Amino acid sequence: MCQVTILPGEIVFHARRGAPLRELLLQEGILLDFPCGGRGLCGQCAVEIQPPTESGQGGRKKLPEEALARGLRLACQVQIEGDCTIRIPEEKGIEVAWKDPAAVEGSAPVYGEKLIHRRRLKMEPPSLQDQRADWERLADALQGPPGQTPAVLPPVQAETVEGFARALRAGQWQVEAVFEQEALLCLRPAPAEGEAAAEPVYGFAVDLGTTTVDLSLHNLETGRLLARKALLNRQTAYGADVISRTHNFQEKREEVRAAALETIEECARQLEVEAGVTPEQVVRTAVVGNPIMIHILHGLNPQQLAMAPYIPLVSGLVRRRPQEFGWSFQGCGWVETLPLISAFVGADTVGMILALDLEREPEITLSIDIGTNGEIVLSKAGELLTTSTAAGPAFEGAQISCGMRALEGAVTGFRILPDGGLDLAVVGGGRPKGLCGSGLISGIAELLEAGLLEPSGRLLPPEEVARPELAARLFREEKMLAFRLSDRVFITQRDIRELQLAKGAIRTGIDLLLDAAGVSPESLARIRLAGNFGSGLDIRKTMRLGLIPELPVEKVDVVGNAALRGAALALVSREYRDRAARIHRRCKFLELAARPDFQVRFASSMFF
Repeated sequence: MCQVTILPGEIVFHARRGAPLRELLLQEGILLDFPCGGRGLCGQCAVEIQPPTESGQGGRKKLPEEALARGLRLACQVQIEGDCTIRIPEEKGIEVAWKDPAAVEGSAPVYGEKLIHRRRLKMEPPSLQDQRADWERLADALQGPPGQTPAVLPPVQAETVEGFARALRAGQWQVEAVFEQEALLCLRPAPAEGEAAAEPVYGFAVDLGTTTVDLSLHNLETGRLLARKALLNRQTAYGADVISRTHNFQEKREEVRAAALETIEECARQLEVEAGVTPEQVVRTAVVGNPIMIHILHGLNPQQLAMAPYIPLVSGLVRRRPQEFGWSFQGCGWVETLPLISAFVGADTVGMILALDLEREPEITLSIDIGTNGEIVLSKAGELLTTSTAAGPAFEGAQISCGMRALEGAVTGFRILPDGGLDLAVVGGGRPKGLCGSGLISGIAELLEAGLLEPSGRLLPPEEVARPELAARLFREEKMLAFRLSDRVFITQRDIRELQLAKGAIRTGIDLLLDAAGVSPESLARIRLAGNFGSGLDIRKTMRLGLIPELPVEKVDVVGNAALRGAALALVSREYRDRAARIHRRCKFLELAARPDFQVRFASSMFF
C-alpha cells in the first residue's frame, strides 16, 4: 500500500498502487473541481504531485512544460505510483463554501391561504370500558362537524402509528394536530391552558442548482424567512454541466445522487443550528431545479432527457417522505419537487414564473435565468412561451484558462485605466487568483471597448495595438494569444471563444423565442435577469456583448434567485402550490433544435 498525503490539511490515507487519484479523492471526501467530469478535457483539476508521477500522459497537453516540470498533473488522469504528497491549489478546491445571500430580494411576498394549520384535540383516555385502538380513537377525534371536510390520516406505517401513540400519551390525550390542508402531518403535546402557544412549524425551500444549492428556512404559518444559505453543489466533482452528471450517473448512480443529498442535508442542518430550529419542527420541503437535477434527486436515470425525443420520466409535482432521501433535518411531513415544463425547462423555471407572477403579467416581458443552462420565458398578455439553451459552464468560470467560482480571490470585473493600468474588482479585496464568469463578461467587454478585440472575437496581436501600454499586456500562452490581468490571471483567445459559444447560445434562444411570438426586442417592456449569476452582471457590458437585447438600462431588472423565492411561495401558500401544479401545462415550449435556421442564427449570435 502507498501512503498519500494531501496538502493543505495534512490528510493522510493509504491506497493501492495504480489506484486512480480522482476516485481516491472522491472516496475520501476530498472535493476537487472536475468541470469536464474527469475526462481530461478542461485542464482544471491540476494538482502538484511529489515526486512527480509518470502516469496520466493523456492529460499532459493541457499543461505547459513549466508546470509539468514542477510536478503538476491532472488529477483525473493519474494513478498512484508510490508514496506521494499531493498539494491542491487554494483556488482549485471546492471545499464547501458558504455564501450568505441577501435575506430578502424584492418586496415581501403575499402568500394568501397557508397550507399548514393546527387543531387542538382532546380525547378521553383509554379504559377498560373504552378499549378503542389509538389509531381509531384519533380518527374519531379528527371527525369534524357535518359539512366539514374530514381530516385525512397518513398511511398506516409502524413508525407513524408508534409515533402518534407516544405523542398521545405524552400529551395526556390532549394534543395539537398539525395539518397540510386536510392531511394530518404530526401530533404534539398541546400547551396547557394559559400557556404560550406551541412551537411554530417550519419548512425549507431548496433551489438545487447545477453549481450552487440555495436554501431558505421559513415559518410555515406566517411565511417569515428565518435564514438562508447557499453552497457549492458537491456534484461539481462529477462535472460542471448536466451532461457530465448524466454520464457519471450511469457508472456511479448512488455516489452522484448522494452528492446532492448530502449538500442539501449539510446546508439545512447549518440553518437549523443558526435559527434554533429542531428537525422535529420541520414538516415541509419544496425543491426546484432543472430536469436532470430533479431526476437525479429522485434517483431516476436522466439519460433519456439527453436523447431524442427528450422525454422526462416524470414531469408533475412529486411528493415523497424525507426518510426516502436519507435526510435527518426534517422529522415528518413531505418533500415536494415542483413540476417540470419539458426535458429542458424545469422546476426552477416554474419557481421563477411564480415569483415574478409572469402568468399574470399585463406587459410583454422577457425573463432569463443565466447559468450552465439558460432558461428563457417570454410573457405576452399572460401567454407563456419558454425555451432553454445549453450555454455550457463558461459562465461559472469552468473551462476557462484561469477560471474559478466566484469565491475569494476571483476577479469579478475590471476597468482599463487611461495609463493602461487595470482597476480589478476582486472578491475579498485580496490578491487575484482567477477569473469568474461575470469577470470574463466584464473583461471581454473592456477589451472590445479598448479596441483590443474585433467583433468577430479575434484578439489583436501586439503589433496591431495602437497603445503600447496595452500591447505590453499581450503575450503567448501555450502558443495562444492572451491578455494579462495580473501575474497569475489572464484571458486567452480560447477563453474568448468559450464565451462566444455561451453568449451565442443564450442570444439565439432569446431571438428565436421572440420570433416565434412575433415580438420585436423594441416592444419588450422589461427584461429580468434571474439567478445568482445574473445578480453579478454589469448590465451595460452584458448588452455591449450582445448577450441580451439593448434596452434602456432602467428597463432591465436584476431579480436575484427568483426560482428559490418561487419554491418558498409553493412551500407556504396553498394558492401558489396549486398554481405551480398548473403552470407546467400552461407553458408552451419552443424546441430550438427543430428550427431549421438555428445553426445560422447561432453562428451570427456569436459575434460581438
